[in-house]
This record gives sequence, C-alpha cells and structure tokens, in this order.
Amino acid sequence: MKQTQNVIITVLSLFILISCENQSKQDSTSNTTPITQMESPKHEDEPVVEEISEKEALDFVETWKNIFATHTFDNYIKQYDPYEFRGIKRTYTGEKNTYDYSGWIQNKKNEFRKFSPEVYVENVRVKWLNKNGRTKVSFLQIWVSTLNGNYADKGEKELILKKVNGEIVIVNEELLYSQRYDEYFYGD
Repeated sequence: MKQTQNVIITVLSLFILISCENQSKQDSTSNTTPITQMESPKHEDEPVVEEISEKEALDFVETWKNIFATHTFDNYIKQYDPYEFRGIKRTYTGEKNTYDYSGWIQNKKNEFRKFSPEVYVENVRVKWLNKNGRTKVSFLQIWVSTLNGNYADKGEKELILKKVNGEIVIVNEELLYSQRYDEYFYGD
C-alpha cells in the first residue's frame, strides 16, 4: 500500500511539474510582440504634438517680431516652452551665453526694461525637421535700441518651434552670429 501511495505521489508530482513547465512556455511565447511595437495607452491629458504649416510658422515669426514693437513682456514669455526651452545668444564681441527657460526669461526681462528693443527680420526660411513635430525657422535678425544711445546689431537667428494642443511655442532659439550694425543709423 505504501508503495502504491509513493507511485501516485510521484506521478502527481510529475504531472504538476509538466503542467507548470507547459504553462511557463505558453506565457513566454504568447507575448511575441516586442514592447517597442506595443501601443502605449492614451491619456486624455497627454499633449498632442501637431505639424506646423509654413503659413503658421511665418505668422508665428511675425507675431514674435511684433511683440518687440509693443514691448509686452507677458506676451513675449508665452511664446516659449517653459519645460524644454534652451537658448544661445552670441554678442558681436564673440561672447556666447547659454540659457534654460528661467535664465532666458530673466535676461530678456532686463533687456526689455533697459533697452526697449525693436527687432526686424529679413529672409525668413522654414524647414521641417520631422523630429517630434519640430519646425526650424531661420532669418536675419536686426536688433535695434535707441534707448541709452543708439545701438544696432544683426545676425542669423534660428527658432525651433513645436505645436502642442494647437499652440505654437519656441523650444530652442539660437543667434548663430552677431555683428555691429552701425549702418542702420548712419547709412553705408
């Protein structure tokens, strides 16, 4: 009798072991789709990044430029992404300054107050980057202040724009070079 019980226990143990092994194989083969190809769940509050048309990009640059004319700082800062923004500003002396959002805003607040600048743009070009819905806009910028003496410089500017939930914002701004532009006041 004891020998029969041992055989039954052994057979049951083997049966359980084989069942567990088969279940484990099914679990590992049932999920053959790599994680990178699986769709992530959508959340209603998740931002939707949209493509920017050429007209929208050109209109945005025009609005950005006009904000300088009105010197409305609150409208100016609304055009920048507070989470991703990075900016690089170069001076005509060759100095290069790199900023995050808060540093950029502080620098521009001082600039608006101290110089009351105007900005003119020429030769605006739009390029789609196709990286997370980014669009690059390049142009020649002429920066002018008549407050505290006449000063003008010019340089090539690049803005990287993104459109999230219908709103276009700047995620990167870089002045590629800057040179004095005294000719603005005194002619060639």
